Amino acid sequence: MILRYQHRVAFVTLCFLLAKNVSSQEYQDYNWIFNLRNYKDTTFTSTFISSVNCNFDSSTLHINYEEGNFKIYQNNGSVSDNNGKLLFYTNGCQVLQADHNLMQNGDSINFGKYYVEWWDNCSFGYNGWQDIIILNDANNPRGYYILHKTLNFRTDPIKFFVDALKYTYVDMSLNIGKGSVTKKNQIIYDADDLVWSYLASIHHHNGKDWWLIQMRENSNAYLKFLVNEAGPMLVDSQNIGPKTTRNTSAAGFAKFSPDGKKWAWFTTENGLNIFDFNRETGTLSNQLILKIQHRRDFAGIEFSPNGRFIYVSIIDSLWQVDTWKENLEEGCILIDTFDGFQDPFPTTIQGMNLAPDCKIYVNSSNGVGSMHVINYPNKKGKGCQFIQHGIDLPYFISLGTPNFPRLRVDEVDVCDSIELYTEVIDVDHKKTRLKIYPNPVMDIAKMESDAQGQVYVYDMSGSFIKKQNIHEGENYLDMEACVAGMYFIRFVDISGNEYGGKIVKVRNE
Repeated sequence: MILRYQHRVAFVTLCFLLAKNVSSQEYQDYNWIFNLRNYKDTTFTSTFISSVNCNFDSSTLHINYEEGNFKIYQNNGSVSDNNGKLLFYTNGCQVLQADHNLMQNGDSINFGKYYVEWWDNCSFGYNGWQDIIILNDANNPRGYYILHKTLNFRTDPIKFFVDALKYTYVDMSLNIGKGSVTKKNQIIYDADDLVWSYLASIHHHNGKDWWLIQMRENSNAYLKFLVNEAGPMLVDSQNIGPKTTRNTSAAGFAKFSPDGKKWAWFTTENGLNIFDFNRETGTLSNQLILKIQHRRDFAGIEFSPNGRFIYVSIIDSLWQVDTWKENLEEGCILIDTFDGFQDPFPTTIQGMNLAPDCKIYVNSSNGVGSMHVINYPNKKGKGCQFIQHGIDLPYFISLGTPNFPRLRVDEVDVCDSIELYTEVIDVDHKKTRLKIYPNPVMDIAKMESDAQGQVYVYDMSGSFIKKQNIHEGENYLDMEACVAGMYFIRFVDISGNEYGGKIVKVRNE
């Protein structure tokens, strides 16, 4: 479908010059595509380039201009090759080449009643905050699945709903390397009970296949989809926790943690829902729910690079939640509130993405000429350095935040979360079942154990400080309230074996 007019398209390219072992890096999210709103007829290309010595703080922003024929409204997905070069992108209606022209057979994505009758033949891109995502095909190095939700509506009374979860397939080996759509609008799940948005994905434990989790409306069922050598399919359903509400659809986002161990989603009505996630089985467990009191509004979430913090955006405020806190309410901090800046509309706080430069970039719910940025998302509280409208853009960009799968899960962490590791050893210096890090610790230490038991903490005088139950796997030792100094750790496992060690608490800067 060719539009009746031409306007200009903007895209943001994240490019990095890394000093070590980049051969296995996943670069699929190195190009961020933003279309201009109608207020100005120009485009920009922004490139973040880190220095050769991997000092991400020295990233800079460069601006160029390119033209295109198709608009992006909210649906926004793109993919790059292993060198960070843009391959193609989509606005939910068309699949577009890197040169911004329509890909061969790339028209009429999500075609249907809503597309034609309600959405003006999709003349300016599909709507939906997190309803499209691009995943590479492990069986074809040049093949890609575009997973997308098709909307529909009925009248008397009027109701909008997700008609189906579908996929479209792109083969980049065709059309002299510009790509061609070989399958289009193929149904994966055609019941009309999926919620809008929340289309997040992560690699299976095998490093090839992809997991997706989707919620059903007015239900506590979580559907597990797998994209493997046979294609996308529903493989499991799990009932856990409270039901979604009638206002869950399109009201929030879902994200996997960078280490792949957690999955979370948020709306102001349902709260922040955090699960442990098993990448091998797809199982969700240990659900935690945190309510953040706020009027019902669109909201976004994103994890810090080290997975400790979840950032929650609610239009006029940004919150940081410390998932290592035993009590999530104690770990919930208001980082900042909307400062009222208009550019030309309010630069509200909504969609968020963790970028390859380890920063989190935040879009607004309006077409504005700037983006917010969290410069140090691994740091606690105000130390994360949230800068409102900190990325000044020369033109107004569209509403849609690019939606990428969680990448680089099994790669060496290059962000600023390097920690000093120590093992707790007994008096005979035998290797024990418990590992605690970082040591020294400023506030909360992570404890990894292969046995259940109890940890006891004593100060240098031998006075008892605290006791904590330990389960197999990851645990957290909250020492934020402790004064700076050295502490003794005593671990007693379920068999009665005792181990001991030391940990140093330093001042929290």
